[in-house]
Amino acid sequence: MISIRSFKGFGFIGAVAGSLLTQVACSSGGSVGGELVAVDRSQALTLGEIETVDGTYGAGCDGRSGAWSMSILDTGTNPELTVALNDSDCVLTLTTINTGDGSFSAVPSIAMDTNPSAPSAFGSPVQFYAVASVSTLDFDEDFVVTVLYSDDAALLSESNTAGFAVVASSFAEGSVPAPDYTLSVDDIELLTDAGDIVVSGMGSAVFTEGDVGSIAYVIVAGGGLETYAALETAYEAGMEVPMTGTILWSDFGLLGADLTTPLVRTVIVANSDSGVTSYEAFEITFNPAI
Repeated sequence: MISIRSFKGFGFIGAVAGSLLTQVACSSGGSVGGELVAVDRSQALTLGEIETVDGTYGAGCDGRSGAWSMSILDTGTNPELTVALNDSDCVLTLTTINTGDGSFSAVPSIAMDTNPSAPSAFGSPVQFYAVASVSTLDFDEDFVVTVLYSDDAALLSESNTAGFAVVASSFAEGSVPAPDYTLSVDDIELLTDAGDIVVSGMGSAVFTEGDVGSIAYVIVAGGGLETYAALETAYEAGMEVPMTGTILWSDFGLLGADLTTPLVRTVIVANSDSGVTSYEAFEITFNPAI
């Protein structure tokens, strides 16, 4: 059995839903985007799940002003948060947390640093407390905004532990769209022996081009390449293959492979313009026969 999932590293806009994970890159003169982590330090809010958070750009943020949003379960009312690459003077302030039951302003507003400040109250009367921090003040790469929230302000310290869920926001960078393909592996058949060793195979993986094409791709062993930096490093280290629309089963390097433990291959498709490259990646898992 063969399973496949796809994701994109955009030079312009990326988004995430379900298991489709997207990260966006940075290049000289571009911008970096954020990943939002929301951590409940007590119990689930009775106000409904957090859907978006809103904030404002400081006066030192290059080319940006006014309000921004980061999304979890819904589309924010403001443009999605991005920061100019290497804009270490940019100060981000979190002002509002939006839940399924309404919007709650931070009192006081939270000027985000790399360490959480004292908890701010949300709602009148107070419904919950929260702190927020950003993973880097250099903004030399994609960053993480972490929001810890609780109905008990005393629980909002780094010494506590809690489960968390991570979702990615949408980001913008440069002007190069990611390739737009689907990849079908339905025609590939692998023959294994009693020890789950691949002894032969047949068929090809087939690309279907969408709105944005590509002239080349690479195949790399392994998976988990879910950031732009990881995709770029893997692509540059791989052997570039001209795009023909199909990939022979043998090109995945599976002959003689042991499928006792499923093997993963990642196909990375690139689109470049004026030195800026965007990627689309397909992670394919080859499982032993059932």
